[in-house]
Amino acid sequence: MYRKLLFSGTWYSSSKPELESLMACDEKAQDAQMAVLPHAGLVFSAPLTKAFFCQLDRSIDKLLILSPSHYFHLPADQLCYADFDSYQGPFGDLEGFCLGSGYERQVQSEHGVEMMLPFASRKGSLKIAAALVNQLSSASMARELAMELDRCIDSTTAVIASSDFTHYGRNFGYVPYGAFIDRSVREKVYDHDMAVAKRLAGGTMEYREDTTICGLGASCIVSELARMRGLEGRLEAMSDSLSITGLGTSSFVSYASVIWRNQDDKRG
Repeated sequence: MYRKLLFSGTWYSSSKPELESLMACDEKAQDAQMAVLPHAGLVFSAPLTKAFFCQLDRSIDKLLILSPSHYFHLPADQLCYADFDSYQGPFGDLEGFCLGSGYERQVQSEHGVEMMLPFASRKGSLKIAAALVNQLSSASMARELAMELDRCIDSTTAVIASSDFTHYGRNFGYVPYGAFIDRSVREKVYDHDMAVAKRLAGGTMEYREDTTICGLGASCIVSELARMRGLEGRLEAMSDSLSITGLGTSSFVSYASVIWRNQDDKRG
C-alpha cells in the first residue's frame, strides 16, 4: 500500500524551492514531542506548523498523525487507522509503520493527513502512521483513546493532532458574534480560540460538539496523552486566514499551534 500525494500543486506548491522557503526556520531547542497543528493550505498554515518540525526532539523516529475526516462519515469513539507501506512526500517517500488498518481509502483522501507530509518528508528519516478521528460521544472518550494510544506507541513516536480552529461566517453556518466580519468579530474569535488552545496545552480541555473546531476530538486525545506522559504544553502561535485574504471576506478560519515538550530536556 502506497499513499500518494493528492494536494500537491493546489493546497501547496509542487516546487521544492518554494516549499523550502515556506518551511525555513531556525532550529532552536529540539525537544518537541506532540502538537496540535493546522491543516490549511501551506500559505496559511506553514508559519505555524514549521516550528514543531524544526524543534522536533532528536529521539523521535516515528510520527503518528491524527486527523478529522472531512470527506467520509466514520464511526464515533474510534481511532480509524490506515496501514500504508510508504507515504509519498515532496522531498522523498517515507516508510510507514502499522498501528491498525481498514481505513486506507479514507486516509488517502484526507488533506488533514497530507498537510503534515511535506514537513515530515523534509526531515527525511521519520516513519509515518495515520488515523482519523470523528466525533467523540463524551469527554471521557478522549481519555480512553489516549490510554489506548499510550499502550501502542513508545517514547520515540511523536503525535500530531491535525486541526484548524474556529470556522467563522455564513459559509460555515456559524455567526455568534454577527454576520459582518470586522475587527471586533476577529478579536472575539481570537480570544475564544486562545482560551481553547491554552486549555489544550494545560490538559484541561473538555471535548464539546458545539464548536466549529474541526479536529477538536484529535486535539483532546493528544492533549490527554501529553498530560499522561508528563509533557509540558504551550500555545506557540495563532493566526487566521484574514491575515492573507483581508477583512473583506464573508468567512474565515482561525489557526493555532500548541506544542508539548519533554520537561526533562529544556535545551536552548
